[in-house]
Amino acid sequence: MPTAPRTFLLFIVLCIVAASLGACGPKVSDATVTPVAPAVVQRWVERDSGKQLLIDVRPEESYRAGHIPGAVSMSTADVNERERDPRLLRYSTLVVYGEDAGSARARAMVKRLMVAKYKDVRQLQGGYAQWTSLGLPVERGN
Repeated sequence: MPTAPRTFLLFIVLCIVAASLGACGPKVSDATVTPVAPAVVQRWVERDSGKQLLIDVRPEESYRAGHIPGAVSMSTADVNERERDPRLLRYSTLVVYGEDAGSARARAMVKRLMVAKYKDVRQLQGGYAQWTSLGLPVERGN
């Protein structure tokens, strides 16, 4: 076989292998996002076991105006999909919330954390809006 066709064939094989390796990562979709009820999160906050981390993905000014007690402010840019953050690995459950149930930021963060292979990542049902409408506690400032 002449060199040019052999090189082309090798290129095709490498492309197929590369594509199949990319397909081996975690399958993440809206259907794989696990919701968690505010009542469950409230019990976690009250117990403060240190096993759950609440992640607020709203803009920083919204976070400072009020957030769920113990929550940290983060954005998807803070998450490296290839190198997991040791600070996040300390927690058995990561709970993400945005402004409300339709928060695209929250859903994007949940998916990004799942792609980065964090184990138990959930999205707070109803987001911050539902949390406050239920009269649950909030903190202000940083």
